[in-house]
Amino acid sequence: MEIDKDKKYKTYCGDNVIIYNTEAGGKYPVHAAIHFKSHGRWIMNCYTLNGESIVDDDHYKIVEIGPYDHIHIDNKVLVWDEPGDEKLKQYFARVSDDGKPMAWDDGATSWSSENRATSWTFCELENKW
Repeated sequence: MEIDKDKKYKTYCGDNVIIYNTEAGGKYPVHAAIHFKSHGRWIMNCYTLNGESIVDDDHYKIVEIGPYDHIHIDNKVLVWDEPGDEKLKQYFARVSDDGKPMAWDDGATSWSSENRATSWTFCELENKW
């Protein structure tokens, strides 16, 4: 992962991160502010272009926010593979290693799925059914 000011990031723990400089020079040219929810403060931190923190602590590790980060396990979703396909009602399972949304098979949930899920091309949160 190469840090980009135009993308959104969070810590592994889910805290908000704002990247405000990627050209500061040196080993840690990326400067960021992290809003730690646990104590409500903003903390400044520096990273390599690959996202390694100057602080060796999991609370400072950052990841890019993906398009499905707002969807939680077992949320009701609509899934489909091609534009124009019928949207199927499913329950969200996870995001696959290649970034595709996955839904539990046969309308199951995490409680009843026996861990079987299928990846889809498209997925949207459904609040109407």
